[in-house]
Amino acid sequence: MLSLEASLPSDFLRWLENLPEIHVVQYKDNEWQFWTPQELKESTLVNKVSIPQFSLLTAFVAMYRAMGLTSAKGPAAKPFLYDRLERCLTLATDNEDYLIVVRMTRTRSGSSARTMPSVAK
Repeated sequence: MLSLEASLPSDFLRWLENLPEIHVVQYKDNEWQFWTPQELKESTLVNKVSIPQFSLLTAFVAMYRAMGLTSAKGPAAKPFLYDRLERCLTLATDNEDYLIVVRMTRTRSGSSARTMPSVAK
């Protein structure tokens, strides 16, 4: 099972833990409601599949693959491959939009590869 702690930098997890009770971050036109590390680990149901909140996209990908779909559409209607979505972590929401990042991976030297945020709409 994917570990939240192994997927995100420890300084980011500390930042999440130190957010106030109402933890909304304004960025451009969005008001991102970040989940706490505990909330990210809580189970949620997607198409009758229970999955940790931070792995939300994995359940959506499984559902779409079962429907015979092969990719989502990203900006400018370009394909957003499911293999890439399965590596994403869901960290925040603004209504039905999700703030996602590509999961951290460990390099051979043991350091973490940094990730760039994306927005799934």
